Amino acid sequence: LAFLPLMNEIGKLCDFREIFNYFSCRGLLYCMEYLEENLEEWLQDELQAYGEDDYLFFDCPGQIELYSHLTVFKSLIHLLAMDGWQMGSIYCLDAQFTEDPAKYIAGSLAALSAMIQFELPHLNILTKIDLVRDPSSFEHGFVVPDGPTLLGAIDASMDSKFHKLNAAVSTLLDDYSMVAFVPLDITDEESIESCMLQVDIAVQYGEDQDVKIPAEFDPDQDE
Repeated sequence: LAFLPLMNEIGKLCDFREIFNYFSCRGLLYCMEYLEENLEEWLQDELQAYGEDDYLFFDCPGQIELYSHLTVFKSLIHLLAMDGWQMGSIYCLDAQFTEDPAKYIAGSLAALSAMIQFELPHLNILTKIDLVRDPSSFEHGFVVPDGPTLLGAIDASMDSKFHKLNAAVSTLLDDYSMVAFVPLDITDEESIESCMLQVDIAVQYGEDQDVKIPAEFDPDQDE
C-alpha cells in the first residue's frame, strides 16, 4: 500500500512557492499544468518502485475546476492504463455537508462531475461520520441524496425567485440517479473495512489471485 500526495510531488518538480502564493487558485492551476507537461517522466520514475501486487493511492487536490477544466487527471489515468494498472476513483465529501442542503447538493453534483469526467469505477465516501450530530442516521449502508427533500429545504430558506434554479439543479441528482455515498467513521474498524471492501470490488483487486487453502484443511478427509 502506497500513498502519493500529488501536491508534495509537484513541489519536487517546480519551486512554485516563489512564483505564486502556495494556496492561490492561480498557483494551483499552474502546478497542475506543469505536472501534466512532465507527467510521463515523473510517473515512470515513481512507478518503478512498485510491482503488480501493490496498491497505490493518489491524493488529489479537491478544487472542482481541476477536473472540469483541465486534462491533467485524464492524462494521469491514460498513462496508468497504458502501464497496465487497474484503476478506480474515490470522491470524499465531509459528512457535515449533509447538515446544509445547499452544500450537500453542491457536493453531490461535484461527485457526479468527477464520475463523468474520469469514466472509471467510482466510489463516493462520506467522511467524518464520527463528527456529525446524529451518526446513527448513517448506519444503514449507502447514503443516497434525495433531490425533492433537499429541494424543499433549500426553497424554504431562499427567496422564491431562486426556486426554479433550485429545482433545475436538484433534478440533476434524480435524473442521473448515480450518486450514493458510503459512510466512513475512522473510529469504527468495521466502517473502515466496509469502505476498503467497496474499493477492492470497484477495482477488482485480488480477483486474479489463487484461493489460499488453510494448511489444516484436508479435502480428502471424511467428515
